[in-house]
Amino acid sequence: PPRHPLPPPRSLADILAAPAERRRSEAGHTPDDYARFLDLVARLLAYDAAARPPPWQLLQHDFFKFCGNAPLP
Repeated sequence: PPRHPLPPPRSLADILAAPAERRRSEAGHTPDDYARFLDLVARLLAYDAAARPPPWQLLQHDFFKFCGNAPLP
């Protein structure tokens, strides 16, 4: 048996959960920012390579277009 038991599996959404209270006032740490990041990472980690968008399409993702709910220039 392993020396230390493995932690139970967690979903990607649980791991990349919304920010703690202390970070919510910082730019880029709103619940919407975390939702955009989660969507981007889920697309990057798609198991089926045919389902993964190409890099040029990923660069158009909303995560890269917004920072703290303000559009980037």
